[in-house]
Formats: sequence, C-alpha cells, structure tokens
Amino acid sequence: MKITQKTKRLLLANTVVTVIVGVLAMHYLAPSQLAKADPINSTDFVMTIDTRKGVGNTFTIPTFGGGYNYNVSCGNGVTLTGQTGNAVCSYAAAGEYQIRISGAFPRIFFNFTGDKLKVISIDQWGTNEWLNMEHAFDGAENLDVKATDKPRMGKVVSLAYMFRDAKNLKGTSADWQWDTANVQSLNSTFSGAHQFNQDVSNWNTTKVTNMNNTFTNAYEFNQPIQKWDVSKVTTMVAVLAYAKKFNQPIGQWNTARLANALLALAGTEKFDQSLAHWDVRQLTNADGLLNGVKISTPNYDATLIAWQGQTVNNNVKLGGGNSKFCLADAQRSNLVNTKSWIIADAGKDCTPYAVIAVDYTGVTNVDENSAVGTVLGRLTSTDAVGSPQSDFTYTLGCAGAQNNLVTIDGNTIKLAQSPDYEQNTTLAICVRSTNKAGQTFDKHLTITVNNLLALSYNANGADAGTVPASTGETLRPGAIVAAAANTGNLAKTGHTFTGWNTMANGGGT
Repeated sequence: MKITQKTKRLLLANTVVTVIVGVLAMHYLAPSQLAKADPINSTDFVMTIDTRKGVGNTFTIPTFGGGYNYNVSCGNGVTLTGQTGNAVCSYAAAGEYQIRISGAFPRIFFNFTGDKLKVISIDQWGTNEWLNMEHAFDGAENLDVKATDKPRMGKVVSLAYMFRDAKNLKGTSADWQWDTANVQSLNSTFSGAHQFNQDVSNWNTTKVTNMNNTFTNAYEFNQPIQKWDVSKVTTMVAVLAYAKKFNQPIGQWNTARLANALLALAGTEKFDQSLAHWDVRQLTNADGLLNGVKISTPNYDATLIAWQGQTVNNNVKLGGGNSKFCLADAQRSNLVNTKSWIIADAGKDCTPYAVIAVDYTGVTNVDENSAVGTVLGRLTSTDAVGSPQSDFTYTLGCAGAQNNLVTIDGNTIKLAQSPDYEQNTTLAICVRSTNKAGQTFDKHLTITVNNLLALSYNANGADAGTVPASTGETLRPGAIVAAAANTGNLAKTGHTFTGWNTMANGGGT
C-alpha cells in the first residue's frame, strides 16, 4: 500500500492549513468539510460512507475475482493506489466520508457481509465499466442512490441481489434508465428494498430468464412494468410477493416459457388484474400465486376461463388466494377433474354479478294507433362489477298486463300492436334483465296512451244515411276521413248549412 497523503486535524481559526513535507501533503480539514468536498471529476465512482453505522472507524471496499487495478481516495486526505483486491480506509474519527474510486474496478461485492451498513449513498457512477452487479450492494440497509448519471453496464449479465435488503433505497434523484440489454438475471434485485418506487419500465429485459424475488417485499413499488419483455423468463418465484402497493396490468406479459410462478403475486394487497392473457402451457407450479390476494370475481373468472382453454400441464397447483369465481364454474371444474389441477381459492360466489338496476331511456307517452315497430325506448342494466351491456339479455318474462302489445329486440322496446286508447289508456309492461350468471331483475314500466282527435258523425238533422265505420274513433291529426253513402246532412237540428269557409284566415261564413 502506497500512502501519498496523510491527514491530521488542526483547527486554526476555522482555516485550512496545508503543510508540505517532502512527498507528503497533509490537508487539515474542519470536521464539517468531511464528505462535502467539491467534485473533482465526472469519471470516478463515488460513494459516501458513515463509520458510525457499523463497528470500527474503518471501511473495507469489497471486491470479488480479478481484473482490479484501482485507486481510492478515502475522503480523509489518504489515497490508496494500485489496489488489486479489497482496500481498507482507516479514519481517526467516526463520521461521514466520501470515497472516490478510479481505475479498473469491475465489481463491488458486499454480498450481505462486511461494512454493508456503512455505505449510505452512491453519489456518482462515473465512467467505470462494470462487469457484474451480482450481490453488489446486497444488505446495504442504509444505502440510497443519488447519482444523476448512469452506470456503464453494457457487459453486465446479472443484477441478482444487487440491492437486496436496501431498505432505505429511494433513488428519487437518480437516473434509472439503465442499459440492461445483456442482463439475464433479475433474481432478488430489489428484494427487501422497502421504499423503492422508481420507474424502471424502460429496462431492456429481452434476455432475462430469472425473475425470482425481483421485487419481493418492495412495499412501495408500483411502476408500469407491463411492457417488460419476459418471453425468455422461466421462473418468477415470488417476483412481486408482498409488493403491497403493486397493481399494474401485467396480464399482457408474454409468459410462453414460464414454468414456475410459485407465490409470484402473494401478498400484493392492491393487485386486481386479469391474467387471462398469460400463456400457461409450460406452467408446472402456481402454488400460492395469489395467496392473501383477492382479485375481483370477473378478473378471476376471466383468468380461469382463458387458462382452461389452453393445452395445460396436468397436476398443477394454483393458489387463487381469496378470489372467488362464478362464470368460470365449468372451466374450473374441468381443470380440477380433467387436468387434475389442485386449486385453492375462496369458492363460488355470483353475488358481484347481481343486477342492481335496470334503466329505461325513452318515451313515457305514445299516441294511440301508432304503427307496429315504433321504438318506445332502450334498456341498460347495472351490476356491482361494471359488466358490459353485452352481458345482459332482456325478455318479457315477468308479469305485465299489456306485455302482448310490445316486443323486445336486443335492448330495444318496440310496439307489437297499435295501441287503442279506448281499450288501454296505459301500457303496463314488465321487462326482465338476465345476466350471464342467470340472475334476473324485473323492471316495471308504465307508458301512457294519448287519446287523439275524435270525429263524430251527427245525423240528428236527417232521417236517413249510413254512418261511416270510423264514427267515434280516435284519429291522429291530419288523418283523412271519408263519410261514405251519406244521404242525410251534416247540420245539427236548428242549424243551416249555407256554404264553405274558404277564407285563408278563417273569417268566411
């Protein structure tokens, strides 16, 4: 180890004193200046440590494997050069120090040991080319990433356990648009990173095969990772287990190679998405998939219906958690009885589909003698789960006094007969809405029949004549009425017909 600088504290009126002795340069820094040095360059890998977070006033930079030839500025004026393995920075006083690393430094490897608790921030990634991030900051409970640059990771194939149990990791000011094009493993990358919730949706995951525990116990994580390419992933054991706030539409993932989904979404308390589009033909284990989770009955139904429609393996365990099924009753039974699946869920319950209202939009009055086929109005149904209108059918299957006068075409009510005011002053009809679960809701409607213009033939001024068949009938405005075979007259007793009123303003005699 070559020491080029040696530091002592010397407080002289809060000034900085530099003493040059031969090749030794001693920089005396006030305590407040520790870990606050001005940036030297943008190429170093920089992190801040706090010796008070662990045992002893030293900090060991952990390495693994070969390829190292680096220099360390310990932040106390001491620089260690030509390091090929672990380097140790020693401090006279406990506190925070900013460490800068330059040169060939392919990997940092805390691996849940050593001074993992002392590292509190990554301030700069620099231009160092990383070769492996596996177990890099594993167990660094006090770590946060504040670097606004991105690590050079073009050759990195594994991010496994990189930030496992980094409970303080928030990364709110950091740039997370990393180059992950060659990464094959995301095993436990953010497992136990309780506070992490940054956008990693643009990560290139086309080569990833292992997503076990990627976000396990990442309580705050809820980012839109539905566009991740997971087409090569074979195992997702507990991938999002206990990511309590996660609720993203990952049902579109390409899971064509997925074999193991053990506990994949267990404990995701907010999760309520359909997995109907998952390809489960290679699936061998989904035990505990939704343990402790209740997705809506429609989402669970859709999932079971779609999965049963695929060529699936036999003897698969599926944990449906607290989810309930209804419309998928037959499909679930087929998986159990034909494919020997073992399914654990909360059972059958069609209550969510129950129709709670039927609304009618249309006329409340209709003219008598209206034509057959006249549209009166349309119906819509509502249930608690917001089912589409196509899920409801309508019939006249309930008691209505004038049901015979109307017909239903889809959700549209039309006249089946022309109404006659003299026969029915109202149309009292009853419409039944039926959902896919066979549950019904009856809607009673009353439509008033309008009594229109009446033409009466008064023959009391004559002693002969034929009364037209339309006498006394209610007609529409503008209807043409003919008085046939009349031999009498249209004048009442005591009145004389003297001529036609031909004046446009009605003022004639």
